[in-house]
Amino acid sequence: MTESVDRQEVRITKLGHPVDIVYKALPFDTHAERVYAELPLDMCTDGGTGEYRRLRVDVGQTSFFAGREFFTFYDFSIPASGTIVIRAIAYVDVVLQEFGFELDTAKVQMSLYAGGTGVGAFDVSLPILKTNTMSTASAYVSQVVMDDNGTGHTGGTLVNIFRGDASNKGAQQNINSDNPFGFPAGTYFIVLQNLVNNDTAKGIFKARWEERP
Repeated sequence: MTESVDRQEVRITKLGHPVDIVYKALPFDTHAERVYAELPLDMCTDGGTGEYRRLRVDVGQTSFFAGREFFTFYDFSIPASGTIVIRAIAYVDVVLQEFGFELDTAKVQMSLYAGGTGVGAFDVSLPILKTNTMSTASAYVSQVVMDDNGTGHTGGTLVNIFRGDASNKGAQQNINSDNPFGFPAGTYFIVLQNLVNNDTAKGIFKARWEERP
């Protein structure tokens, strides 16, 4: 005597889209004949069905493709023995990915402080630009603002120091850190000091970061 068992085909969906995982649902006292499992087509190259399809892997952070990475730059000119201060206010957690400056002349020390009190107007905004402006990136808006035209800073916690010397070398100096540092929401100050008393320091400050709202 052979028992007849009804089989039901089941299709699983993910966020409203079929995932193409199909199996046969059988009573507990029977055995499934086979199980079919395939990755979603959008996770594969070559259209998901081509002869040379592979698991899709993009180079870079997820935040880059999600539109949550930003960068800025500032072309500075500091008079002999002078100081300029940039204020950065982060309203969300950030991962500082690149931070530094290119120096054309003189000798400059750049100090990064968390907290403290800035002196000056801070009324010149630095550009905050997305690293990814492709049509597939999200419309996320940066939660960081940066202002220049500061003249001094007191207090706070010194987080890092960079120093570059182009006074005698006659060549541009590139002082940069690409080691990631995570910071909470807060106010930060970048202090750029010209360490020579007979030349104007000229260069470009640059930074790149990821935001974690």
